[in-house]
Amino acid sequence: MNIAIKSLAFCALVGAVQSANAITVGVDSTKTWLGFMNVSNLPANGGVYQFGGTWGTGDLVAYFTGPVLTLAPNTIGDVNEYWYQNTTGLATPPNYGGPGQAGNKIMAASMYVETNDGSLSGQTVTFTGQVVSNTFTSAHSTVAFIKDFDGGYGLTQDRVITVPVTNGVFSITLNTLAGAGRHVQYGFETTGVNVWVTDVAPFGKLEVGPVPPPPFAATIETGTLLSWTASAANSYQPQLSTDGIGWTDLGAPLSGNTVSSLFETVPAPFYQVLETTPDLFSNLVSNPGFETTAPASPANPGAAGWDIVVAANAGASMEVVTSYAAISPHQGSQMLKLESTGPGAPAPNTDVRSGFIPVTENTDYDFSFYAANPVKTGGGNPQFTIFYYDGANAPLGNSFTSFAAVGSAWTKVSKIFTTPAGTASLTVGWTGGAGADPGVHWVTLLDDALLSNGIPSTPGFTAVIPSTVAPGARISWPTQSGRSYQVKSTTDLVNWTNFGGSTTGSGAVSSVTDLITPPSKFYRVFETTP
Repeated sequence: MNIAIKSLAFCALVGAVQSANAITVGVDSTKTWLGFMNVSNLPANGGVYQFGGTWGTGDLVAYFTGPVLTLAPNTIGDVNEYWYQNTTGLATPPNYGGPGQAGNKIMAASMYVETNDGSLSGQTVTFTGQVVSNTFTSAHSTVAFIKDFDGGYGLTQDRVITVPVTNGVFSITLNTLAGAGRHVQYGFETTGVNVWVTDVAPFGKLEVGPVPPPPFAATIETGTLLSWTASAANSYQPQLSTDGIGWTDLGAPLSGNTVSSLFETVPAPFYQVLETTPDLFSNLVSNPGFETTAPASPANPGAAGWDIVVAANAGASMEVVTSYAAISPHQGSQMLKLESTGPGAPAPNTDVRSGFIPVTENTDYDFSFYAANPVKTGGGNPQFTIFYYDGANAPLGNSFTSFAAVGSAWTKVSKIFTTPAGTASLTVGWTGGAGADPGVHWVTLLDDALLSNGIPSTPGFTAVIPSTVAPGARISWPTQSGRSYQVKSTTDLVNWTNFGGSTTGSGAVSSVTDLITPPSKFYRVFETTP
């Protein structure tokens, strides 16, 4: 089978990329660009500097079209002779401005990005870009610059670097000084005579954009593609053998919800896949995922089998929700939300518990649940609780365990404990403790509670499962963060179709695999940006 790779690189925005003390910046339309204008008399009139000041970027004239920056001659709409010469024989003002009237000033228009936060100070700063088109006449010219001002916008010659921008790629580098309050600017200065707005075209323009990424090399390997049907709850161990008797693992076990195939470049006569199912435990908690609803009330958060034991004080709430901000339930469609704000008196200011769960005294149990704390302001302290009761439901004791260290992502929390002598039932639940600080604000999300005695109701097992073994190909390529990649394939080198979906680069090597089947197939990889 003939297999070919072609890699294509499209233009992408160049942002700031920092390595040690080196920072590269480029022509990036997502940055905030500013304008400044310096105005002088024509050389024929002595070339004396007139004034300078901030200037709208549209009045420079400078604008972005997608990632490409266009720099054009400056136009002034004022007909006064200060700005335009009388070149058509009209004797007196105000007949100076208008079509055919030559400009009377030299405009030095700066289009630039400025940083004042120290991010470019004390660094080796490189500014780079590529000319897309340059039709300027000799009446106008553009330089790229980096300027390193002190806190009062003082500037010395050794703190400026420029390079003419004409054709191809430009690149300039300046070692900026460290220090608070310094201002670093990078951008372009276009210098030339002002032009009446209807007369701009003959003077041309400059278009400059980011440097396109370098071409990347995609590679291809042939080997064996081992595939199987996976279940999200199980794990899978691919293996190979030279004799069908002794088996060697191919890497570590694979989670069922991530991978259901394996590409192997070392040939072997035998392959198989072992599937391991986990132990299943009976859950003693009723409605562990809060999926069965109940009327919300001061005594119920909205889930059957759960109780609000201590009524919420001001600023606290306990309720079943379907989402919070961008966080969805760990599983299913609902979860429990505890919200505590200070001052949290009386404490605890949230308290949700299960109903009574029958248990055996002096027995080990495992309690686990999934938690997230997306808001952690001040001295909140979410805890999970276990309350023990005798046969008459009289209290025997309790335990409180903090899980305040859990962050905003779902995290499994668990504890193995032993029931005290005389225990006939218990409750599990959660409290949110907010201190006296009025600025306290904690949000805790909870889902998928599990209480078991550690004895599997269904023991796990490991067994060989059906799998397919076929010749395969793996196409691999290096990626860059923020860029997307699309593999295309063809059998005739004319009609290309997408092979799989588009993927986003992470800086690591990406790959796809395909079965080798007649007729011959060719591949190529496209790199694009959002």
